[in-house]
Amino acid sequence: SGYYDFTNKKATIVTGTTNDLIIRGGFSGDHYTEHYNVWIDYNQNNEFEAEEKVASTSSSSDKNLIFNITTPKDVLLGETRMRISLKYYQPAAACDFFNDGEVEDYTVNIIENSSRNINEIAKNKIISNNIVSSKKAKLSIYPNPTYNASSININFDNYLKNATYIISNLSGNIIKQSSLSKSINIEELSSGWYFLHVFTNKKQYTESFFVPN
Repeated sequence: SGYYDFTNKKATIVTGTTNDLIIRGGFSGDHYTEHYNVWIDYNQNNEFEAEEKVASTSSSSDKNLIFNITTPKDVLLGETRMRISLKYYQPAAACDFFNDGEVEDYTVNIIENSSRNINEIAKNKIISNNIVSSKKAKLSIYPNPTYNASSININFDNYLKNATYIISNLSGNIIKQSSLSKSINIEELSSGWYFLHVFTNKKQYTESFFVPN
C-alpha cells in the first residue's frame, strides 16, 4: 500500500478514440472487495476533478479488470497525469489519504486524431516491443509474420498453467483473451500488427506479430 510515482511511464492516446485500460489487483492473502477509480487530468490544471473520473468499479478478484476509456475530441493536447486509486471498503477521492490501498500516477500524452499520428504510434509500439522482446527473450511467436497460418505457436520460458493472454491491436483495443495455450487461433484477425500480452501471477510479457494480407 502507499503512493507510487510512475510518471516516467508514458502512454500515448488519440482524441476521439477508445482504448482499453487493464488493471489487476494484487492480494498478499485473503481477497477483499477493493474500489478502483481512474482519473485523467484532461484540462491540465494539476487537479483531478469529478468530471475527469474515467473509470470506477469494485472487485475482489485478482483477474484482469478492463475499462473502456474514450478520450474526448476537444481536450488539451500534450502530456498530463493519470491517477489510479485502489482502496479497501469504500471508494477514494482523487486526493484522499488512506492506509488500506494504493495510489499510482502515470503520464498520458494526448495527441490529435490524424492518420499521421496514428501511424507514428504504431511505429513506436512496434519498435518498443521488439527491443523488449530481444533483451528478455521470454516470449516468442511463430510463424511471424503469420502469412496463411490459421494459428500462432507460442514459446514462453515461464509457461504456467494459470497464465492468461490478451491480443490487442495498435489502438489498444482487445481483440480476444483467454487462458494461455501453446497454440492460439487467429483466423478471425484481419491484416495488420497485433500485440500478444501474457500475464502470469507477477509479471506481464508482450510481443508483437504481423498478419499479412
